[in-house]
Amino acid sequence: IGLKETEYPVTAIPVVSVSDAVKRIYDVSVRTLQLCMHEHFEDCPWREQVLYIMDSRNAMLSAYEAFGDLRFAKSNLWLISFSPLMGGLLPASAPSEPKHSCVIPIYNLVYIIHVYEYLQRSGDVEFVRTLVPLMEGILSVFESNKRDGLVAEFEGCWNFCEWTPELTGHEPDQGKRISLALNAFYILALSDMDKIYSILGEEGSRAEEIAQMQKLIAQKFYLHDEEAFTSYVGKRHVSSLVNALAVLCGAAKSVGGDAEGIILDKIVSEKLGETSLAMKPFLYDALLTA
Repeated sequence: IGLKETEYPVTAIPVVSVSDAVKRIYDVSVRTLQLCMHEHFEDCPWREQVLYIMDSRNAMLSAYEAFGDLRFAKSNLWLISFSPLMGGLLPASAPSEPKHSCVIPIYNLVYIIHVYEYLQRSGDVEFVRTLVPLMEGILSVFESNKRDGLVAEFEGCWNFCEWTPELTGHEPDQGKRISLALNAFYILALSDMDKIYSILGEEGSRAEEIAQMQKLIAQKFYLHDEEAFTSYVGKRHVSSLVNALAVLCGAAKSVGGDAEGIILDKIVSEKLGETSLAMKPFLYDALLTA
């Protein structure tokens, strides 16, 4: 018994490194990424050959830099767009069929972030224009699930955020909460949708909705005694990722004073705990805003 490998044809861009150790880390990372590319990005190349919408963001961003190949990312976005909708939302992974799928609401919002990041690099307006109805449909589902101006978690879905305590979506009250992470991702998706329209040369602005939600998040989630944001309305749970998202979506600025700077200092010193590895790009994005 043997294996004959067939790899997707890409050529890695060489890295100029200050040391052999860093070059080896880079080469191993690129090799791992390539092993996770068949006809779509995969959770892993052996056990679970599934394209997850959230996980593939890391793969796509890495592949843009490692291979300079936009075609593969485009085929992934196209494949996801043909997934059967469940309550107006995409399933967490593709290819999929409803009886084998679950919906992770945050992943739908990350799909819009994906599309913007692809458009930003490719300028492929014709392809992205075909995805606008799907993305607008997704946003309308979130809009219709608002309670007092903030998006509520979705009942019957897996309200996962990351693999850290209280954010896995396995909590007894999941599906009944108002989550900061969900609302932060909604703001990020709205913002990127506006940027997509700008590149497409079309009108579309949700700046007013974004500003209102930033203020509401500051009012409902910020714990003045902790000088940090809680993960859920009415529940004290402080995490590194959720606070990074509060900075990234602009809610921390709405608190006023030096709230944003204090939060970022706490994130860097890990006083709010650690962010899981897969979600650290959002933490880095938050740090880069400052």
